[in-house]
Parts: sequence; structure tokens; C-alpha cells
Amino acid sequence: GLEIGEGAPGVAPAPPQEWQVLALIGAGPNGRTYLAEQKTAGRRMVAVKIIDPLDSREAARDRLEAALPRLTSIVHPNIPAVIGGGTTAEGAPYIVSEYVPGVSLEHARGRGPRPLDERILTARQVAAALEYGHRRCVAHGHVVPANVLLPRRDRPAARLADYGTAAIAGRGVTIEGDVRALLEVVIELLAELPALGEHAGSASEIHERLEAEARRA
Repeated sequence: GLEIGEGAPGVAPAPPQEWQVLALIGAGPNGRTYLAEQKTAGRRMVAVKIIDPLDSREAARDRLEAALPRLTSIVHPNIPAVIGGGTTAEGAPYIVSEYVPGVSLEHARGRGPRPLDERILTARQVAAALEYGHRRCVAHGHVVPANVLLPRRDRPAARLADYGTAAIAGRGVTIEGDVRALLEVVIELLAELPALGEHAGSASEIHERLEAEARRA
């Protein structure tokens, strides 16, 4: 199993042995995500993202230290909450986030189309998540279908996962890049409404267009 270490100086780490890692639940260009159980505080389930930096682990730990206060301050119904972070026993930086069970937009491909109003709502919620982050000058950096967690009966809100880890991994992230990636997600969700993304320059503008489309649907 994964041993969670004491963390780098200045980073708010999870105490040693606080998290029991249960399973690998995802892997991508910025690292691997594990399902874990917190042994204290009601034994809640969390997602632990072990970040694979493009450069050195030391540089990534510095970026984690700088980013963590902003990431933990993000409170939005469409963004999984970041609980904390630290380093593994091997020195790799990690982030602990709220665990959100369910199916991603990527994994839902091939299951048949959902009703248009549901897809518009999902697109609106993803745009709202980015709009919130961008107003706080925090780019996501990896807006892709695999990070769009679709709503369920017991959780009506879609979630945009993996917020901020691309920057900690050392990838060049920009708000403009987020907007381009958001448009691709919207096009995948709403292929029959191609004009929604024309000449859109911000997540806020896309969100407004989706709100207007929802009123017409």
C-alpha cells in the first residue's frame, strides 16, 4: 500500500498513517489518483492524487506549497473540495480531495445520449465551476471529459475534478487554455448546438449562453 509521509516544510500535510489507501481509481498525465479512507473524523472516503511533476519533486513541492491555500479556499458545488496535501514517504507531492463517486463524461461515451436538458445542465455546471475559479485567478489546467463527473440521482450536481494539479505538476496552464478546453467539452455534450461556442472568450460568457439555452430548452 501507499505510505503517506509527513510532508514538506510549509505544506499542510496529512498526519502519518491518517489515510488508508484502498485502490487506484485513475491515472493521467499529471499523476495517479487513489481511493483512500480517513481513519479519523468519521472514516470518510477521500481521493489522494499523487502528482507526477514534469521537472523535479522539489519544484513541485514548492508549487504545492504556494497553491494549496488557494485550492483549499475554493468552495463551490461543482468542484470537489481540496482537503489538504503533503508528500509521500518517497517525496512525491500529493493532494487530498473530497471523493466523488460516479461516472465521468469520458466513461459515459457509448452509453447512449442523455436528454438534452440534462446535458445542458451538466455543461452549465462545468462552466460555472471554471467561472468561479477564474474569478479567483486559478486556472484548472486539465479540463477534459475524464475530469467531468456526471450527476447521479443521489448527487444532482456535476463536478469538475482535478482542479489545480496540472499547475503543480509543472504544466503551463492558462485561463485561455481552460476556455478552449471547456468549449471542447461543451461541443461533446451538445453537438447539436454548435453555435454555443462561437467567439466565446471566457467561461463566464459560455455560462451565460448555456443559461439562455436552458431557458429555451
